[in-house]
Amino acid sequence: ETELSIDGGGGGVGRRDRTSQPLPFLRRKLTKHVCSVGERLEFTLRINSHLPRPISVNGVRLYLVTLERYERVYRRDSVVAEDDAFRILNLDAPIEIQPGENEFRFGWRPMTVASYVLATVEIQWKEAGFFYDSALLRRPMIGLDVRPSEPTQTIELNPLFLIPGHVQNVRLVFHSGSDIITEGVVRLVCSDGLQVVPPNTDAAGLDGAWGDECVIPLEACGPGKKIVITTLVKSSTVRQPDGGGGEAGGDDDDDAAAASGDGGGGGVQTMEARVETRYRQESYTSVMEEGEEPESEPMSTILEAMVTTLDRPGGGGGGGGGGG
Repeated sequence: ETELSIDGGGGGVGRRDRTSQPLPFLRRKLTKHVCSVGERLEFTLRINSHLPRPISVNGVRLYLVTLERYERVYRRDSVVAEDDAFRILNLDAPIEIQPGENEFRFGWRPMTVASYVLATVEIQWKEAGFFYDSALLRRPMIGLDVRPSEPTQTIELNPLFLIPGHVQNVRLVFHSGSDIITEGVVRLVCSDGLQVVPPNTDAAGLDGAWGDECVIPLEACGPGKKIVITTLVKSSTVRQPDGGGGEAGGDDDDDAAAASGDGGGGGVQTMEARVETRYRQESYTSVMEEGEEPESEPMSTILEAMVTTLDRPGGGGGGGGGGG
């Protein structure tokens, strides 16, 4: 008899971190433990032996199968084979199984976002292999819902505000945090009245380089790196169209704007910085060096910040981020 359970490292995989998903093709439910890419997990396998004496087995293997693949296997009336496994966790020989209850532990640090089923336990004894399919056991079926790790990247955008009618330096600082950045792009998008040039634009070509948007590649980098991007932005007054109160109303609006000292300006102007990155969790390199984990696609996130003109109180810049 076999039984599987999951223990989480670090933050832990507790009861509140579980979801339940029906599997209509098996008429059963799958209990999925929620965890993040890079989180250290432990699987506990309990084997109850009814043999009168200890036995020494060649190996114990646990098959992890993606939920998508698992469904395809059982919809074609088949059973899980080695080729179906996304990852096989091994306990190497010699392994001794005593009469009664035995407990073994497998460790795994997932690097790929997906849903998985702890599908099959294989015990290799001499020339024979014994397979324990979770779909055929009375015990609850266990799975994993591996989600993207929380990005640790940040951005800073300075100055805190822009002065109308002036050309100013704008400085964006990107910090990789503990993430491994594989690629990225920075987009600077200006509202009406603001224009920006690409970094390192030659002074002779400055007049023809101004635009409402600028796209800057972000180079790949490792954890703890800082990338600084500096460019120029200029602000000019935006004259608003006449109000909707007829011809007289339009003149009144213009007069009121002039009297207010706004010069017909359109209020606060903004430049938004949007940084899109693809990244890996910090332990990716060390895990892949072991040569057992399949290659995975990088995760993605978006960081945003904004700087405004000083036309009205409350202008300012800042940084933030979000996972994806």
